[in-house]
Amino acid sequence: MSTTSEMSSVVLEAYLHRYSQHATADVLTVVAVKSVLDDMIGDIETWVHETEHDKLAAELAKAQAAISQYAIAERIHWDEKQNVRDDRTS
Repeated sequence: MSTTSEMSSVVLEAYLHRYSQHATADVLTVVAVKSVLDDMIGDIETWVHETEHDKLAAELAKAQAAISQYAIAERIHWDEKQNVRDDRTS
């Protein structure tokens, strides 16, 4: 009887050992996958931030160019008005 009991105990122990090895491997796989996914998410967030930054920088450059053009046009208009006034007073 003790031989059967010992044999059952050894079989059970081997089964549990193998089960725990598989469980550990499964946990490590999940941890590795999560780490890779976290890295991918970080890369995507960085790309989105850089893309948005570049887009906003381009919009800012366009706005600054438009303001400069408007300022030049306004200055030309102002000078023309002054010339007309000067011509009338002369």
